[in-house]
Amino acid sequence: MTDQNSLIAWKTQAWTNPDMVAWYAMRMTDSSGTNPLKNRVERHIVDRCVIGQDILDVGIGTGRGSLPLARRGYRVTGIDSSQAMLDETRRQAAETPIELRQGDVRELPVADAAFDTLISLNVMVHFPHWQPVLQEWKRVVRPGGRMLFDIHSLDHLEAALPAEQARQIAEAGLNDGAHGAYMSHMRVSDLTAWCSENGLRVLAIIPVGGFFGPPAYNQWIKPLEDRFAWKRLLSWLGHDNRLLDFAVFLEESFPAFLTSRSTCRFFALLENSDAPAENAAWLAQYSQFNERIAACSSQPETALPHLLDSGWQQALCRHLAWPRNRQLLHLLLTELCRSFPQLSWRELLPPAFVDLFDDWLLQEQIDDATLDMIRTWTTASVAGESLTHKGIPLAPGLEYHLMEALLTRHFGVFSGNRT
Repeated sequence: MTDQNSLIAWKTQAWTNPDMVAWYAMRMTDSSGTNPLKNRVERHIVDRCVIGQDILDVGIGTGRGSLPLARRGYRVTGIDSSQAMLDETRRQAAETPIELRQGDVRELPVADAAFDTLISLNVMVHFPHWQPVLQEWKRVVRPGGRMLFDIHSLDHLEAALPAEQARQIAEAGLNDGAHGAYMSHMRVSDLTAWCSENGLRVLAIIPVGGFFGPPAYNQWIKPLEDRFAWKRLLSWLGHDNRLLDFAVFLEESFPAFLTSRSTCRFFALLENSDAPAENAAWLAQYSQFNERIAACSSQPETALPHLLDSGWQQALCRHLAWPRNRQLLHLLLTELCRSFPQLSWRELLPPAFVDLFDDWLLQEQIDDATLDMIRTWTTASVAGESLTHKGIPLAPGLEYHLMEALLTRHFGVFSGNRT
């Protein structure tokens, strides 16, 4: 408990430094990397889930989750442990009416049953004591009101990784003093059981972060997240609106229709009502859906029937008219098919693009096979000794010419023309 208390104190105080707040404010408006995608997807979730007019934003930060609501006329109260953060929120709010108060996630300075909806973005991910936090949040939400928060998925880690590796990731920073590395993880079954015992109903689990990390990664496609080609492509999200629109379309079309096993994070939408029977029925259905996905992963239409909907296919075709979107989907589907060999993009793609993606895959396979062949030759012991001059290896400089020769003369897939 001492380590946990130390972690909680560290996380609570981390954002009281004005310099850290300035950095955070800059990061929230930064258009680089996947920030634009994350912000848009999370705003969409908030818009769909809030009810009523009185909104409480716990850990408001700079207000990216609730200032848009306040500008639309909602009565918003924001709470944060950092006065410096609240000062920045006030600056960004300008003339927008919003009430701001300093307070802790476990001791909210507001009256009982004062709000219709409580939202909290990227806050619960930092704290291990989610049970007492949720109990306090329940106190301030009206009967029938809602609570919305995000957290990292322990279900995902345990499904995608060996048990020990999953445990190490989930507990990183908890007991070793490296508190900055800690991210809280949760099982949906644990959350549901706790809600049933404490007067809350689970309305929905919304997976997020399916394709586009960091800071957390989808372990099913982690090799793709490490590729520079993927990172370079994602770096365009803040500069190419068509690419950003497509990335949002993918995030909201695939992971959001799956379960907490499919992605590294999820949003939990809870209702302040005592509903143990409804929770039990919901969890049974949720578990059956997980089993159906695992059993029928070679037939995505059984888990994602909307993929066969003509409207969805037409929307996908419109997005794929943009070349950069085709490249993104090709990289993504290639990695998914490697992780799940039973999958085929023939079931996922509109017919007009199947042959194109097959051709791209064949080209990649030829390139990989050729490069492996060359590296075998140039690193073999005999070749390695002969292809040196005064101790300097010459083999790496030959790879380009050997690659060209093999692709042109052996595979017949390259003309040699570089213009």
